[in-house]
Amino acid sequence: MRQRLGRSGRRPGDPSVLRVLVEEPIIESEVAPHDELRESLVQSVAMVELLIEGFNEAPREGALHLSTLVQQVLSLCAQRGGFRADDAWRALCGSGPFTNIAAELFASLLRDLAAREVLVQTQDGTIVLGHVGERLVNHYDFYSAFLSFEEYRLVVGPRTLGTLPISRPLSADDLLLFAGRRWRVIEVRDNDRVIELEPAPVGRAPSFTGAAALLDDAVRARMRAVYESSAEGAYLDRGARELLAAGRRAYRRLGLTERAVLASGTGGVLFPWRGDGILDTIALLLRHEGLHGAARDGVSVTVPLGTPGDVLGALRNVAEDPPIAIELAREVANKQVEKHHDLLDEELLSADYASSHLDLPGALATIAGMLAAEAL
Repeated sequence: MRQRLGRSGRRPGDPSVLRVLVEEPIIESEVAPHDELRESLVQSVAMVELLIEGFNEAPREGALHLSTLVQQVLSLCAQRGGFRADDAWRALCGSGPFTNIAAELFASLLRDLAAREVLVQTQDGTIVLGHVGERLVNHYDFYSAFLSFEEYRLVVGPRTLGTLPISRPLSADDLLLFAGRRWRVIEVRDNDRVIELEPAPVGRAPSFTGAAALLDDAVRARMRAVYESSAEGAYLDRGARELLAAGRRAYRRLGLTERAVLASGTGGVLFPWRGDGILDTIALLLRHEGLHGAARDGVSVTVPLGTPGDVLGALRNVAEDPPIAIELAREVANKQVEKHHDLLDEELLSADYASSHLDLPGALATIAGMLAAEAL
């Protein structure tokens, strides 16, 4: 939001003007609990308030950034004509920006690149570009490192429904909405960028709408504060004020000041009030416990085929015997979300995904809080 505001084209000295248009659906029948909360509006209010206060999201600590490291390894090789592995590690990791990368992990990355003929080691130990590496380095877009999500083709049997950019964890038995219908995921073929689907008759499916940034913890915390407040921002028009009041009434009616797990149709829905990294981790933990289809859905985590009792039981199991983060990451099918991820093997890809997209300590702390709230 701050970047968009900074690109508004105003002249020096002119004030910044931000206009936010929020689309909320008309509610005419029984809907899932979180549809009543008007969360798009409340999220916008929370972000505007944080923007006014000068808040900025902090960078993710501990992320490996292996895709960028691949780019820098190839750049170093192109610059010097070749390098020795220990010299490259010292330049990029030992005294460079990739301080999270141990020598053993760096060696694994070099082996992955060699296996794909991106790099080649000569008899004297010098590492040079292979024929695939030469092609990558000489391509016009090599020095662009922007994150871009490739589109997956959605197919039902022999029929292609269309394409959709997928940026969140997705695996078999998940639900998604496309072309106005619910679908169940049969298989994700990451290398082919294909998702096989079948019609899903029940359950509310999360909507996959593209590659937005992960929402920060601070935004969700402020959203909850907005729900529990009676203040109205002077910048809201009449329609926004009416929707905000409706969202607050739903928040109170659902008992979300005290409760974290609600029933929804044939399943359950969790309200952790944490950022997307923690929500994605909680969803993966629930899948790890056998609750297939659990997924982040806006402010909540939906479990289409698990009752609140099932969800609470799974959360207790997780709290007692949690898996490690990389084990969860191995269960995610669509981990190739950055430019050079296709050059990494499954283990490095899982390590990179766990470091940048998952927050297991935060998820476990949140689960403990939800279980304590439900026990009151």
